[in-house]
Amino acid sequence: LAQHQAGGNNGAPEYSVVDMPTPGSKHAPKKFRGHYSEIEYFIEHYENLCRRYNVRDNTVRCKTIRQYCSKAVRRVIEGLKSYKNGNWSALKTDLKKLYDNDLNDQRYTLSDLKKFVKKSRTRPMTSKSKFLDYHRKFITIGGWLTNKERINEEKTATYFWQGIHKTFRRRLEGRLIIKLPDHSLKEPFPIETVVEAAEFLLERNRFDRMCKGNPH
Repeated sequence: LAQHQAGGNNGAPEYSVVDMPTPGSKHAPKKFRGHYSEIEYFIEHYENLCRRYNVRDNTVRCKTIRQYCSKAVRRVIEGLKSYKNGNWSALKTDLKKLYDNDLNDQRYTLSDLKKFVKKSRTRPMTSKSKFLDYHRKFITIGGWLTNKERINEEKTATYFWQGIHKTFRRRLEGRLIIKLPDHSLKEPFPIETVVEAAEFLLERNRFDRMCKGNPH
């Protein structure tokens, strides 16, 4: 106890399971109520806490996770063989299976991305805010598909380009050709470079946008 309070031999606090955040507190995981979209993040958050607070014993991990779950989920956990055996690895697998984590792998499809791109390219991008809104929405679908290796980065960059309104796309192309004179037009422009060019062209504080009315 004295070592814990003094911070151990190297001055760093030596945490244990008793130091884990209380349910509902700032650093505690959001109470898991059984929704498939939350199970993966919930377990990840819980494991990070276990590492931070030196909760390495598998049986203790199995028992402690219950306090961050709803009553219904706790009852499910307590009925599992993996919980009884104190097998944390098996308990994680059981929870992901029981709470249908596989649905997370079906969040978006290539068809969803194509529909978004088709709709987006009809909308003029006349401000930085509108472009950033497009970028965020594209990353939500396209970035997720890329990270799940449903499409490669080249395809993702192509769809990103196609989702930009043709008028602004022409302006972007002029800027990008200057910036990347050796870039082959057989390949899509990198998304990061397109974003940088768009932000340059749509800079809110351009001198000519700051002049209101007739200067004379």
